[in-house]
Amino acid sequence: MARTPLLALGILEALFPAQITDWYENLAYEDADALVRKEWLLSVVRTEGVVLGLLSLLGGRGYVWLLNLMGFVGAIAACFPRQYVGFATKLAYENPEEIESTDQFLRMVRGLGVLYVLTCLKAWNRRRGAE
Repeated sequence: MARTPLLALGILEALFPAQITDWYENLAYEDADALVRKEWLLSVVRTEGVVLGLLSLLGGRGYVWLLNLMGFVGAIAACFPRQYVGFATKLAYENPEEIESTDQFLRMVRGLGVLYVLTCLKAWNRRRGAE
Protein backbone atom coordinates (compact mmCIF):
# COMPACT_ATOMS: atom_id res chain seq x y z
CA MET A 1 0.00 0.00 0.00
CA ALA A 2 2.92 2.38 0.57
CA ARG A 3 4.22 1.82 -2.94
CA THR A 4 1.99 4.37 -4.66
CA PRO A 5 2.75 7.28 -2.28
CA LEU A 6 6.46 6.44 -2.30
CA LEU A 7 6.44 6.27 -6.10
CA ALA A 8 4.71 9.67 -6.27
CA LEU A 9 7.18 11.18 -3.79
CA GLY A 10 10.08 9.71 -5.73
CA ILE A 11 8.84 11.19 -8.99
CA LEU A 12 8.33 14.62 -7.40
CA GLU A 13 11.80 14.60 -5.82
CA ALA A 14 13.45 13.45 -9.05
CA LEU A 15 11.71 16.03 -11.24
CA PHE A 16 11.52 19.00 -8.86
CA PRO A 17 14.31 18.77 -6.24
CA ALA A 18 14.64 22.53 -5.76
CA GLN A 19 10.91 23.10 -5.31
CA ILE A 20 10.56 20.14 -2.90
CA THR A 21 13.57 21.37 -0.91
CA ASP A 22 12.22 24.95 -0.80
CA TRP A 23 8.85 23.66 0.46
CA TYR A 24 10.55 21.51 3.11
CA GLU A 25 12.75 24.39 4.29
CA ASN A 26 9.83 26.80 4.60
CA LEU A 27 7.93 24.23 6.65
CA ALA A 28 10.86 23.14 8.81
CA TYR A 29 12.87 26.23 9.71
CA GLU A 30 12.08 29.54 11.38
CA ASP A 31 14.11 31.60 8.87
CA ALA A 32 14.41 29.64 5.64
CA ASP A 33 16.11 32.59 3.94
CA ALA A 34 19.11 32.23 6.26
CA LEU A 35 19.86 28.68 5.11
CA VAL A 36 23.05 28.00 3.18
CA ARG A 37 22.65 24.67 1.41
CA LYS A 38 25.62 22.45 0.81
CA GLU A 39 26.32 22.34 -2.90
CA TRP A 40 25.39 18.67 -3.26
CA LEU A 41 22.02 18.84 -1.49
CA LEU A 42 19.78 19.08 -4.57
CA SER A 43 21.66 16.24 -6.27
CA VAL A 44 21.03 14.05 -3.22
CA VAL A 45 17.32 14.94 -3.21
CA ARG A 46 17.07 14.05 -6.91
CA THR A 47 18.97 10.78 -6.38
CA GLU A 48 16.74 9.90 -3.43
CA GLY A 49 13.72 10.47 -5.65
CA VAL A 50 15.06 8.20 -8.38
CA VAL A 51 15.87 5.45 -5.87
CA LEU A 52 12.47 5.76 -4.13
CA GLY A 53 10.67 5.72 -7.44
CA LEU A 54 12.55 2.74 -8.87
CA LEU A 55 12.33 0.61 -5.74
CA SER A 56 8.63 1.39 -5.37
CA LEU A 57 7.97 0.62 -9.01
CA LEU A 58 10.00 -2.60 -9.14
CA GLY A 59 9.06 -4.02 -5.73
CA GLY A 60 10.91 -7.14 -4.65
CA ARG A 61 13.80 -7.29 -2.19
CA GLY A 62 14.92 -3.72 -2.83
CA TYR A 63 11.51 -2.43 -1.85
CA VAL A 64 11.49 -4.61 1.27
CA TRP A 65 14.88 -3.20 2.29
CA LEU A 66 13.55 0.31 1.67
CA LEU A 67 10.59 -0.35 4.00
CA ASN A 68 12.90 -1.80 6.65
CA LEU A 69 15.17 1.24 6.43
CA MET A 70 12.14 3.53 6.66
CA GLY A 71 10.99 1.69 9.78
CA PHE A 72 14.41 2.03 11.41
CA VAL A 73 14.76 5.72 10.54
CA GLY A 74 11.14 6.29 11.56
CA ALA A 75 11.79 4.82 15.00
CA ILE A 76 14.71 7.20 15.50
CA ALA A 77 12.67 10.18 14.28
CA ALA A 78 9.70 9.26 16.48
CA CYS A 79 11.80 8.88 19.63
CA PHE A 80 14.31 11.69 19.05
CA PRO A 81 12.83 14.26 16.62
CA ARG A 82 15.00 17.19 17.74
CA GLN A 83 18.21 15.18 17.42
CA TYR A 84 17.06 13.70 14.10
CA VAL A 85 16.39 17.14 12.62
CA GLY A 86 19.60 18.53 14.13
CA PHE A 87 21.67 15.78 12.53
CA ALA A 88 19.99 16.27 9.15
CA THR A 89 20.54 20.03 9.41
CA LYS A 90 24.26 19.54 10.08
CA LEU A 91 24.51 17.23 7.07
CA ALA A 92 22.65 19.47 4.62
CA TYR A 93 23.57 23.05 5.51
CA GLU A 94 26.76 25.08 5.84
CA ASN A 95 25.43 27.12 8.77
CA PRO A 96 23.59 24.68 11.08
CA GLU A 97 24.35 26.72 14.20
CA GLU A 98 22.27 29.60 12.81
CA ILE A 99 19.23 27.46 11.99
CA GLU A 100 16.27 26.80 14.26
CA SER A 101 13.51 24.28 13.56
CA THR A 102 9.88 25.16 14.12
CA ASP A 103 8.06 23.36 16.93
CA GLN A 104 5.35 22.38 14.45
CA PHE A 105 7.93 20.66 12.27
CA LEU A 106 9.33 18.66 15.17
CA ARG A 107 5.82 17.35 15.90
CA MET A 108 5.42 16.46 12.23
CA VAL A 109 8.74 14.59 12.22
CA ARG A 110 7.62 12.57 15.22
CA GLY A 111 4.29 11.79 13.54
CA LEU A 112 5.97 10.79 10.27
CA GLY A 113 8.36 8.60 12.23
CA VAL A 114 5.42 6.76 13.79
CA LEU A 115 3.80 6.45 10.35
CA TYR A 116 7.02 4.98 8.90
CA VAL A 117 7.25 2.43 11.71
CA LEU A 118 3.59 1.42 11.30
CA THR A 119 3.99 1.12 7.52
CA CYS A 120 7.05 -1.07 7.98
CA LEU A 121 5.29 -3.28 10.54
CA LYS A 122 2.20 -3.64 8.37
CA ALA A 123 4.31 -4.71 5.40
CA TRP A 124 6.27 -7.09 7.62
CA ASN A 125 3.05 -8.69 8.91
CA ARG A 126 1.77 -9.03 5.35
CA ARG A 127 5.01 -10.73 4.24
CA ARG A 128 4.89 -13.09 7.22
CA GLY A 129 1.31 -14.01 6.45
CA ALA A 130 2.23 -14.83 2.84
CA GLU A 131 4.95 -17.32 3.85
